[in-house]
Amino acid sequence: MSRCSTRTDAETGSVDVSWYVEGTGKVLTRTFRINIPDDQFPAFPDSGFDTLESIDGTGAVEAFRVVVQDRTTGAAGTVTVPLPAGIALATHAAPPSPGVAPDIK
Repeated sequence: MSRCSTRTDAETGSVDVSWYVEGTGKVLTRTFRINIPDDQFPAFPDSGFDTLESIDGTGAVEAFRVVVQDRTTGAAGTVTVPLPAGIALATHAAPPSPGVAPDIK
């Protein structure tokens, strides 16, 4: 997240995260509202946040793409992950990073 709106005790903002399964035309988008207390903000850029989503990836799936857009600034980024032939696609997140507990909804 590049920038947030600053309150007196926290950084707030929201990001859109989209998962696109190439070859299927399926897209899943979620908006996350973020409220990070000031004392936790220095660790947030290194740890980020985790999410768990499922999207149907049956058929000829060669890659999936993740797109993130900061709704406060409009900044966006994307990554494409190539997949080996015959892999079953599911997105899973690791447990939250220890010591960082921002309010993400």
